[in-house]
Amino acid sequence: MNRFWLGFFCLASSAVLLFVSDSIGNSMHREEVVRHLAVALIEVALTVAAIDWFLDRHQRRAEASKIALNALEEIHYAIWVWLGGKRRFDLSEMYGLLEAATDEDKPAYFTENLLMRIGAKASHTDKLRDDVTSLSQYLRDGFAALAQLAGLRDGIRPVAPTKIAELLRDGCIQLEKQLQPGTKKTHAAAVNTENLKESNVAFQFWRDRGEQPGKYDVERINTAISNRIPDKLEY
Repeated sequence: MNRFWLGFFCLASSAVLLFVSDSIGNSMHREEVVRHLAVALIEVALTVAAIDWFLDRHQRRAEASKIALNALEEIHYAIWVWLGGKRRFDLSEMYGLLEAATDEDKPAYFTENLLMRIGAKASHTDKLRDDVTSLSQYLRDGFAALAQLAGLRDGIRPVAPTKIAELLRDGCIQLEKQLQPGTKKTHAAAVNTENLKESNVAFQFWRDRGEQPGKYDVERINTAISNRIPDKLEY
């Protein structure tokens, strides 16, 4: 804002000086000095405007990178609850877990809540932070894929776990492209996580709640899953 007013002041001053220079008729030297000063002020105003524009775009791109990283960390937590692995943020491990996911890796209802919250937040961020997302097609494409997670319970038929993993992977790949150099890791470097994956509902309960589920908890979760999963998955 200060740069804006500085540029405006320079433009206004140059306009006044140019007007004054036209009214000076007796002293050519004075008129020439005033005109040069007015032109210099115009150059200052244009320079300030250009710097302000570049700084604004740089700031918004930096903010876009932060938004992408925050989203990836939230996704990583949901994947950790669902599929296991190590809690530390590791994109390679995350991609490996998603690639290893099968339709047998059914998310518990509280895990579905995490995934749907990610989808809803992606949709809201894309709309409410249009000033940032409009600068990045990566954010737009990433949030478009993730937003579909908000509708996991919209239909009668459940969404297959492999489809959930696909949406998460597609969204993460786009968000990762938005990260600034130094924090970016290629999605092609997915590691083998077959030994790390553990999607048993008891483990999901432990990772989400921090306590071992009782017999009643396991029965309730398994009943909820079996009632929603038909013999043939359709999506």
